Amino acid sequence: MFSVFGRKALEHLGTNLMPEESAMILLGVVFELGKEFSLDVTQREGFTKEEAEQELRKILLCINWESLLHDPHFSLSLYLGAFSAIDRAEKILGRKLNEVEELTAIKMALDDIFPSTLSAKLFQHFVKNGQSFSKLTDEEFKTRVNELYERRRKLFPRPDVPASYAGGGARPVNRGTDTWLVPCPSCGLEKRCDAKTKRFSCKCGLGKPYDGKNRRFP
Repeated sequence: MFSVFGRKALEHLGTNLMPEESAMILLGVVFELGKEFSLDVTQREGFTKEEAEQELRKILLCINWESLLHDPHFSLSLYLGAFSAIDRAEKILGRKLNEVEELTAIKMALDDIFPSTLSAKLFQHFVKNGQSFSKLTDEEFKTRVNELYERRRKLFPRPDVPASYAGGGARPVNRGTDTWLVPCPSCGLEKRCDAKTKRFSCKCGLGKPYDGKNRRFP
């Protein structure tokens, strides 16, 4: 079985000289699947655990960190991976996560894969830009996902690449509720709101009505 994590695939690309585009695709896949699952798959492809960890570190050396922040395909992988991280955490805990716990799960998933400085940048990028995907229509979103999967297939064109790695077309994704950050009028601390928010409460003690539907204070 050939996969993007397979020894033959990585040897063919040459991880020391891997094109940045290929490295970003692999990192997107790793984040979507989660580090532990990705390493497990890599080990099943013939790597030891130590080799699998080493290959992941090599992939990180093939990219310019800023490239991840400006690559639209990786931004989508970041968005998809965030929901996967939340789903994994909820399955472990056996319950739904609250908003703070969701963000914590996403940050922990990033910390598992990326150096701390890059992880922090990617987390802020997700918080600031991630919800732009939820504003897309279903058709627009499917198009973006298909474009991501098509890019993977071009870089890893083998027909027997598992769909879960290379992408097999748009699949249903829980894109969550459209939310945004609103700065507190008193202290400036940002709080996440949505269309159903009717009251803005801040840790500084401020509490006042908020029109979530029109995204403004009355």
